[in-house]
Amino acid sequence: MREGRSSVRIRARHGLRRRGESGSERVLYSWKLTIIVSLFAQYLVIASVTWVLVHGLRRIASGTRLVDVPGKHSSHINPTPRGGGLAIVAVVLVTLALRAVVLRDLPAEAFWYGVCAILVAAVSFADDIQPVSARLRLLVHLIAAGGLLVGGVHWDVIVFPVFGEVSLGYWGAVFTVIWLVGLTNAYNFMDGIDAIAAGQAIVTGLGWTAVGWLTGNPFLLMLGLSVAATSSGFVLHNRHPAHIFLGHIGSAFLGYTFAALAVIGSRHSGPAAWVGVLFVWPFVFDATFTFYQRWRRGEPVLETHRCHFYQRMFIAGWSQPRVTTLYVCVSLAVTLPALGWMWGYKWLAWPTLVSPGVAALLLFGTTRWIERRRQ
Repeated sequence: MREGRSSVRIRARHGLRRRGESGSERVLYSWKLTIIVSLFAQYLVIASVTWVLVHGLRRIASGTRLVDVPGKHSSHINPTPRGGGLAIVAVVLVTLALRAVVLRDLPAEAFWYGVCAILVAAVSFADDIQPVSARLRLLVHLIAAGGLLVGGVHWDVIVFPVFGEVSLGYWGAVFTVIWLVGLTNAYNFMDGIDAIAAGQAIVTGLGWTAVGWLTGNPFLLMLGLSVAATSSGFVLHNRHPAHIFLGHIGSAFLGYTFAALAVIGSRHSGPAAWVGVLFVWPFVFDATFTFYQRWRRGEPVLETHRCHFYQRMFIAGWSQPRVTTLYVCVSLAVTLPALGWMWGYKWLAWPTLVSPGVAALLLFGTTRWIERRRQ
């Protein structure tokens, strides 16, 4: 199949020229290898720093209110420190600040993202220390979403595989707020078993690193890399049996960050909006389906519960590592075709379009199968 012009442009931008094209192939590949080694080194440094900070937080949290005592909706049986996400928030924001000061190559959106992310992290950390009302959290999340709108960051156009470009007009701002607030809370709800939120963050962060590389956008690349690296350092403490939890500060921050990336990314590449949704699709589907089911039954949608697919799998007999592995694999299965489509492989348009439906059926069907086997 013949490659499209967009594929050739992307490959040329990153030194992936074919034989016969202009330029020195050896220099291009040498440059590419140097960049990859540099990014890998940064990844290791960020992950190591995060691991050390989380290790310190484990000791500090054990003697404070930052301890999660098991309740009737809990998936753990022993009191466990929470608030480990504070290390992720600190390292990610400091990394971006250093890049902004040293290289000065970050766009204006980076400032608005940083301010709004701090707001989300602050109210979430307060909630970790002492419960904050759902209304106050929602108000802060709305303010954080509005902050991006004030900075001129919202969806205007979304490019879908097969169907092409769709203009949102004035509805773009409305959908942006719903998406930002929705994913911030959905990610928080999905952080209910060991390593599931951190595992999803690693996949999504690496996905945005790839998008930043493909589009030549340093902000998308650096934010994606730092989130993936910090989550890698954290997950070593959070794998089953977890020694510390993300806490509301970590899960809400990650949810807001991934939602903001999908909006900011679309300003630099049309397909980034849809691709950004697919990166977190297992969480989006699980949270949305569960929210709808509880709303339809007249149940309080904002109260804690054990109705998510991942919780039902665990209750029905699957171990936490097994459920987490399934969600990470489903995320990868949806993410990889999306990246290929964005890279310029047009034959991946249909797989990218239908993969969310297949993933949803897989999660739904697996849950029902496990529950029926238990009966």
